[in-house]
Amino acid sequence: MNNARQYRNFNVRKLLLGSNKLMTLPESIGNLSSLQTLSLSDNKLTTLPESIKILERRGVHIYK
Repeated sequence: MNNARQYRNFNVRKLLLGSNKLMTLPESIGNLSSLQTLSLSDNKLTTLPESIKILERRGVHIYK
C-alpha cells in the first residue's frame, strides 16, 4: 500500500504543526481528504508542496 492510500484512510480534521521547526512537508499532505484546518506557522518552511493547492481549493483553512 502506498503512502497516498494510507493518508486517505485517516479522518484528520485539524492538523496543528506550528512551532516544530519543519523544513519540508510531504507532497502526500494533499491527500488528507477530511482536513479542515492546517496550521504551519512558526516553522522553517521555504516552499510548500504543490498539493497544498488541492487543500486550498477544498477550502481548508491554512495558517502559514
